[in-house]
Amino acid sequence: MSDHLFHPQQISATAYPATYVPSSGYTNPQCLQPSQQQQQQGHKSRYPCLFLGCQGNSSDEAVVFSRAADLRRHIHIVHNRESLELINCEVPGCLRKGLNGFTRKDKMIDHMREVHKKNIPKRIVGPKVS
Repeated sequence: MSDHLFHPQQISATAYPATYVPSSGYTNPQCLQPSQQQQQQGHKSRYPCLFLGCQGNSSDEAVVFSRAADLRRHIHIVHNRESLELINCEVPGCLRKGLNGFTRKDKMIDHMREVHKKNIPKRIVGPKVS
């Protein structure tokens, strides 16, 4: 049995409404209205991960993204990890290699900075253009 509701290729930005509206159980119109805080912050889209059991870090709530691109990246990296080419840490003795490698280059660079204390600039600073 599959561990998700939809096959990953079926999920696209158009598969999600601009706002999440529960499909069952809510008949009170106030429940379907954006909160006052949401109205003050402006319209924000919500793209929930539909994989069964997918939850945020130590949370009982489903993982929700504000951008469709972030949801697609999450599905690709978290739920299709076996299809990714993992990036190894090149520091001798580091265990972040092979199956423990990184799915994203930016995360490997963060690891190099934080764990191995490598001085890797966040941006290449060049001359200012006036």
